Formats: sequence, structure tokens, C-alpha cells
Amino acid sequence: MIADVVCQIKPNASGVCLIADTPGMLRSSVVLIPWNGSLCRLLYLGRSEAEDFEIVRFLQKQKPAVLYGRPSVITKLSEVAAEHHVDIDPDLVFLSGENLFEDQRRRIEASFSRRIFNAYMATEGGMIGITCPYQNGFHVQEDRVHLEVINERGEISDEGTGHILLTNHSNRCCSFIRYLIGDVGTLKTIDCACGFQGKTIIDLPGKEAQSLHFGDRTVATSLIEEVLKRFHIKQFLVTQTALESVTVEWIPTRYDLDLAVESLRIENQINAIVGSQRCEVKVVDNITRPAGKHRRFQGLQIPTRG
Repeated sequence: MIADVVCQIKPNASGVCLIADTPGMLRSSVVLIPWNGSLCRLLYLGRSEAEDFEIVRFLQKQKPAVLYGRPSVITKLSEVAAEHHVDIDPDLVFLSGENLFEDQRRRIEASFSRRIFNAYMATEGGMIGITCPYQNGFHVQEDRVHLEVINERGEISDEGTGHILLTNHSNRCCSFIRYLIGDVGTLKTIDCACGFQGKTIIDLPGKEAQSLHFGDRTVATSLIEEVLKRFHIKQFLVTQTALESVTVEWIPTRYDLDLAVESLRIENQINAIVGSQRCEVKVVDNITRPAGKHRRFQGLQIPTRG
């Protein structure tokens, strides 16, 4: 489907609109020679409400072939468009750069009424894998990269769960061989209904913590997420700050509630899961993103010796 969209793009048309949330950058356009000489327009949310409105109106008028950005940014774009009752109609939505959470997927698909293509990309490997319409995982681009996993015992295998090792076949400047990319995933060779046959990342938590450890007690982050889903929360970040404590930062969707009471309810319900009085809950206006990316759970960061 992506190839079909590219072939239909006309020269000088808005082939790709890349949306980011770094308001200090300048808007610009780049000619995409391989994409029939179409334009890639770089647009930045967050400068002001007026400029955000200008961006959604521009996208409504331009009807770009591809709307591209990080999941958290495209989610924000959908919220701005909904707030101003503006319909944006791209041919497809292409995401990369962060974990795509299921609630974000549903919101983006509902907003743009388009199928989402989600890519796993990295500076060291370029395009590593991409999802297909059947959503069976990221199909690995094996002509470009070779992936393996290393488990907790230090065993390397072509399939299974562990930290992903990347070998890049196409980087002419710097070769990476069994490079520990820092993401956790599960590899499996599959025959997909889309026609793809080969290695696929069927689960990719990446750097998202799947569990938090309190001494001899381990708590799955999915249990904490189930608690947070019961509240009117727009965005949250759970950070393990010490061996015995976590901090929950949350941005509410509603401000007509007693936020102090809501925070206390969240604190009590999470303490019931993690044990004792280990949780501190804060209502915030903005959440600082770890490593510049939207995350929901961050495990304890143990400093390394220099």
C-alpha cells in the first residue's frame, strides 16, 4: 500500500508532512526526488495555540499523501484537530520513533480514518521493521539488517525474547555487528497473511519497563496501568525512583475534579499493588520525556561507575 501511495504523488505536491513537537526549529520543505519530486514539509506543534490551529488547517487543505511523526505527536495533532473541528485526510499515517500504545492507535485511527503503518527504526540501523495491515508485528527488513536476541544468560539466538542485537548490512559509513541496541523484543520467523515470510518482531516493549522490582517482590507494570485506566488521565509517567518507591506523574483530562482527592485514590490503589507506602503521586502540566521520547514506565536507573 505504501508503494501505491508513493506512485500516485505528483511533483511539487505535499508528499509527506512530518509533524514534530520541537517548536524551536524552523519550518522547512525538502524535495523528495525518489518520491516523484514531491515535497516533505516539516511542521512543528507547540509554539502557540494560533500556530497549532494554522497547522491543522494547512493539513486539511493540503491533504498530504503521508502524515508522519512520533505516536505521541500525531496523537497531539489529532487532539488539536478535534478541538478545532478540523478534518485531516491523509492517504496513510506513518509512525516511528516511540512505542505505539494501543489507546494511541485507536485514537489516531479514529481521528484520521486511515490505517496506521508503524515502523521500528534506529540511527544505527535505519528502517529495521514495519508493521503490515494484519498487525502481526514488525516484519524485519532482512535485506538491510540481521537481528538476533541475547537473553539473561548471555545466550544469542535467532528467535526468542531478549535484548535485540543488530547487524547492519547497508551502512556504508560504519558497520554494526551484533550491536546491542538497547531494546527488548521477541523475534519469531512467521508466515504472515500479508504474504511476508521471515523474521518478525512479534513483541517490542523496547525500553519500556515491563516490571518494577522492590527487593524480592516484582510487580508487572500492566497491573499499575490497569489502575490508572480507571481515572481521567490524559498522560502519565511511572518512575521507580528508589528500591522501595515509585513516583507517578499524571496530566488530567478533566480539571473540574478534586485533583488532590483523585491523586490520593491513585496512590492508595497503587500502594495496594506494590506494597506499603511506596507511591508518590503528582499532578503536573507537562511530563519530561525520558531521552526525549514518550514513555509510560521507567525502571530504576542504576548509575554506572566511570
